[in-house]
Amino acid sequence: MLAQGLVIGAILRRMDRATELRDAVRRDDRARVSALLESAPELASVGNRRGLSLLVDARVRGHAAIVARLAAARRAAGDAPLNADELVALGEPVALERLLRADPAAVHRAAADGFLPVHRAAFLGETACVDVLLEQGADPARAAANASQLSAAGSADAGRRKLLAARLRARIA
Repeated sequence: MLAQGLVIGAILRRMDRATELRDAVRRDDRARVSALLESAPELASVGNRRGLSLLVDARVRGHAAIVARLAAARRAAGDAPLNADELVALGEPVALERLLRADPAAVHRAAADGFLPVHRAAFLGETACVDVLLEQGADPARAAANASQLSAAGSADAGRRKLLAARLRARIA
């Protein structure tokens, strides 16, 4: 009974710290993110409340320092490799290409928010990642699996990437 109580207590503490990390990422509280990751590096793998990688969430919010800190913690922990969406958020086309060669289905795997890697790359303006994704079979016309139903070009428009949006539309036509 005592052992079960200790396990439950540990789980609840981890959940509290995960919630605290999510909130710190959302607020761009770099000091708190660093402190939480130093005390519990495994927290770098938790997702936001919608299940989206915190690393991706931080990049979409424009919190570059937190993106770098989360990436370093994820790589140091070595518990789970970065996925295609995370590699796009980091702007790492070489690592993305390596991942897609090992796991070709990843090009078609939507994140928890329904966006495909090509949507995320277009939104973030990661042109080199967009190129890798297209070379590996991403469909720029495919709609996001969410209420937005955005294509890659629509995602580029949403991210104010006009030249990339035009290039993606030309590819579809």
